[in-house]
Amino acid sequence: MVVLKWLLVLLGLLMILGGGLLGLCGVAFGSHGDPTAAIGFILLIFGILLVGVMASRGKAKPSTGRGPDREGEGRP
Repeated sequence: MVVLKWLLVLLGLLMILGGGLLGLCGVAFGSHGDPTAAIGFILLIFGILLVGVMASRGKAKPSTGRGPDREGEGRP
């Protein structure tokens, strides 16, 4: 599962890089009605969201050994 998380983070970073370059090239060299810049910026936004979601996953507080799921463990 950790490998999948890191692969998705790397995919998101690649989307950020590719989308940003595509968007900038679309703005610089695009003609009227060319959707290249819009597609690039959409890829950029999706890449940022993907990296943000995957980077924030798995940061739960560590279990102390007490709680309803571990009634017999951790108690004196």
